[in-house]
Amino acid sequence: EIMATTEPMHSSRARWLFSPPILHPLLQMAGGQEGEYPDPILGGPALRLLSKLCHLSQTDSTLFSSGGAELLDGFHRALLSFAGSNGELDRLALIDAISSFAAASSEALDVVLKDAQIRDSWMSLSVAQPKLKAAILHSISMVMQPRNNRSHAPPNADRMRLFSCLGQANDKDASELLLSLAKSPLVETRLGAYDLMAAFSRSGTGAQVLLSHGGFYEFLISRDGEDTKLGKEEKFAIVEAIMQSPARGLLADNIVASLERFIAQGPYFVQTQRWDVMTE
Repeated sequence: EIMATTEPMHSSRARWLFSPPILHPLLQMAGGQEGEYPDPILGGPALRLLSKLCHLSQTDSTLFSSGGAELLDGFHRALLSFAGSNGELDRLALIDAISSFAAASSEALDVVLKDAQIRDSWMSLSVAQPKLKAAILHSISMVMQPRNNRSHAPPNADRMRLFSCLGQANDKDASELLLSLAKSPLVETRLGAYDLMAAFSRSGTGAQVLLSHGGFYEFLISRDGEDTKLGKEEKFAIVEAIMQSPARGLLADNIVASLERFIAQGPYFVQTQRWDVMTE
């Protein structure tokens, strides 16, 4: 695990980590080989290490593609082996593994989104605690918009599929779901929703989808409802993402002017009220 996470990562070390003598035993311990079950002791750590290797392939897609269909199938089976995990810590580890795998390549994302069991294990918010909900939302955001500058964001079509699958996994329109989470009284949940909104808005289509949803624009420009410093910054980032996206050129002039004013005022702007003192 240290070798997979220590920077700088040289290409020779990365390719050695993705070589069959390293990958095959890990996949076997994680239940990734046909007919195998996860090792009761080493299965969890093996899955965690496989997640770290997926992070490497986000900066060099040739690492993952070099393994071909065998590698995709192995990761898929390993995730299925853990898809029924109970407990918050197990679910967090699974979320990290699925999202890391999904971000590794378009082919891996396709595998995840086509498998309802894996997809729902990742995206379902129905029984999640607030911190777990936030982790799910942040993980989807990081697949849509990788934080590492060397990583490549997925194509717009993949972002749209991700967003649509979030709604399917929770039996709700994805835009309505995010808007309701962004209005949550729990700060962790709000921050997760803001983060995903900003990531989705970076594509022109994503920004258009959100802005066309009833109540989203009013929520976006309202200064009410968010009283934390980080929350104000994250909500401000949504507006910046929209204004930096191709959708800006398609917005009405009054909408653009309103959002420009919002940005000019900064994230911490507070609308002052004038109180006239009435005297007799």
